[in-house]
Amino acid sequence: MIVIEDDLTVSPTYLRYMNEALDRYKDCGSVMQVAGHVYPAQFRSHNDAVMLPMSSTLGWGTWRRAWSLFDETMSHRGVLDGDTALRRRFDLGGAYPYYDMLKSQIAGNVDSWGIKW
Repeated sequence: MIVIEDDLTVSPTYLRYMNEALDRYKDCGSVMQVAGHVYPAQFRSHNDAVMLPMSSTLGWGTWRRAWSLFDETMSHRGVLDGDTALRRRFDLGGAYPYYDMLKSQIAGNVDSWGIKW
């Protein structure tokens, strides 16, 4: 399945890239999604793709096997409350406040399926 937000403009090669990526990683259990979007950053790799420890909600694709692990209720969220190191890892080393977003989701202040993913 490929998801494209209604306000996203994609390149003419986007669908080919996504389909090839979905096919390439379909049996790799540690890969939960592929994305055609990457934030502006400097990468040490000269490959055409990089692995990031985060999800993307802009132009992405996934498989049934990954959706089967989606936890709508965020049942394991309490683990983050008691583990500072894990919270920091969840926040990508302090680069993005995902934990605060998760708390806002739980409090009902935001509605984001992305943080649940």
